Amino acid sequence: MRGPACGHGITEEGRRFVTRVTETLVRAMAAGPLALAHPARPNYRTFVQAAP
Repeated sequence: MRGPACGHGITEEGRRFVTRVTETLVRAMAAGPLALAHPARPNYRTFVQAAP
């Protein structure tokens, strides 16, 4: 991600956000089994409305 240089409307703030999230994920994965420190939780319903 190159921020404004990419020509797709990505701001410098957006580039910094994506870089920070990527670095955080890579560090967490490198520290060991990711699921031990961050176990999966079923949370699908918090992101979508229940079907009628």
